[in-house]
Amino acid sequence: MITGTGFLILFGLGCLLFQCEGQVQPPSNGTRLIFFPGSTVKIDWSFVGDISQVDIRTWFFNSSDGSRTGRLARVIDDGIPGQEDFSLIPRFEIDKPAALILKNVDQSYNGMYIFSLQDGKSVQPQSSEVVVFIAEKPTVTLTCSSPVILNKGDDFTCECRGPGGNPPASVTWYKDGKKIDRTGTEKPKY
Repeated sequence: MITGTGFLILFGLGCLLFQCEGQVQPPSNGTRLIFFPGSTVKIDWSFVGDISQVDIRTWFFNSSDGSRTGRLARVIDDGIPGQEDFSLIPRFEIDKPAALILKNVDQSYNGMYIFSLQDGKSVQPQSSEVVVFIAEKPTVTLTCSSPVILNKGDDFTCECRGPGGNPPASVTWYKDGKKIDRTGTEKPKY
């Protein structure tokens, strides 16, 4: 009978011995991408190893608001992309070996995109996640729109808000050209 520790050791060895032949790499331009509405963009993952050894390549989408989630498309045995789900995002295509092209993007394209691959030897698929923001200008409001002269010891409050932006706006305060420590990020709308 195998003890709990023995099982964990065997499981760990199995994971090491039966890993995917290669390795998924995130896009070279990062894992947090910002695109302008109406643009056509390419999320280009890469793969280190022999792509012909990969049995299944899959692209997933999870919308930022959580209302749409699922598989966009997959490639089996280096065949043609199949089972594309255009209900998740309306305009996309797969560019083998590992790229997802998003066309005429709008706010419905905000979310997480995942590229995953698995070969016959794998215990777990390998994957890489990318978060996409479709740029949206925030509505900036400032409670103190004109310069204010203060005496030493005076209390003063001025609030800057930037709701509605995507990605959420970062607010930084300056005094006499120098950054003040108190900064913040607007909370996302979803």
